[in-house]
Amino acid sequence: MKKITKMLLAMIILFALVACQPAPKKETKSAVSEVPTEPIVSPATPANLTVKGEAIIIAGNDLLKVGDKLSTDAILTLPTATFDSMKTQNLNDYSGWKVITTVPSLDTPTCAIQTSDIDSAAADYGDVNFLTISADLPFAQYRYCGANDIENVVVLSDFKTLDFARDNHLLMEDYALLARTIMVVDENNIVQYIEYATEVNNPVSITDAIHFLIQNKK
Repeated sequence: MKKITKMLLAMIILFALVACQPAPKKETKSAVSEVPTEPIVSPATPANLTVKGEAIIIAGNDLLKVGDKLSTDAILTLPTATFDSMKTQNLNDYSGWKVITTVPSLDTPTCAIQTSDIDSAAADYGDVNFLTISADLPFAQYRYCGANDIENVVVLSDFKTLDFARDNHLLMEDYALLARTIMVVDENNIVQYIEYATEVNNPVSITDAIHFLIQNKK
């Protein structure tokens, strides 16, 4: 009888110890967002593009979108040290895939950060042309790039005619400046990815554009 009592007591103690053990934690999957592989179109529309909350008008009242072919014959000016050596070009001078950013003016806080970040990213992709286009005067672009060590991005000016901005639905008519965008363009100058900054003073995602380039460039 004593043995049975001891055995029962031991079983009760063992059961109590097991019951008190913490339950094993369930494995949780980290919520890692998948990088999109399909072309992305900005949700921006002509009706909701703003500057400091005020609606703006885009020339042509339309937006550039995935599948559009860029107008490449507009004159763009490559900034150089002096007025007498400025060189005019167009996008056909740059073959292959391109990452193009358009900005209102290089010498503003958001544009400065965007240009610096895209310049850093461009250093890793030698077979891709990285271009930044604004309506700044070429000599101002040249000075800005020299002062801020911009070395991996080709900076072009649309100041002379604004044809590039106008023909590609990037011109903010009230300001005579380019809207803020980032796009990935293939070797045929077909837009494969584009993001408009809905609020022009806000940045666009360079990371998303580079991810798209990596996954889709052939």
